[in-house]
Amino acid sequence: MKCKELLNNLYFYITGEIDENIKSEIKNHIENCAECRETVSAFSKTLNLIDNNKTAVPAKNWNYFNEKLFDRIYASKPYRLLKPAVVAFSLLLFIFVFEYRQFNTVQPSTAMTSYEAEELAYLTDFDIPELQQ
Repeated sequence: MKCKELLNNLYFYITGEIDENIKSEIKNHIENCAECRETVSAFSKTLNLIDNNKTAVPAKNWNYFNEKLFDRIYASKPYRLLKPAVVAFSLLLFIFVFEYRQFNTVQPSTAMTSYEAEELAYLTDFDIPELQQ
């Protein structure tokens, strides 16, 4: 077993929630690796310290904290829809202005006037010898 594999299984090894085959591999590795032996020892001491020193939360302070926390959460609720409303209004305003400008822009007409048709006919009847080659 490698050191990295041992670290991945360290918690389960110390708490005893590990397969016997892996447990024996870890024991063999700990016997040969001083660094992992120290890590297992330190981690085991830390877990024992945490398990043995459970602190009860004082009810008075907890209730006060809990009450103040919920007051702050519920106090901000009236404004929670303000940002989405502003975004939606801005989007609708942009679409309206865009469509209004598209509708009011002057489109060039594709139909030719009679005067333009006469000019075009004159230009097509004009022969340029250099272009005919």
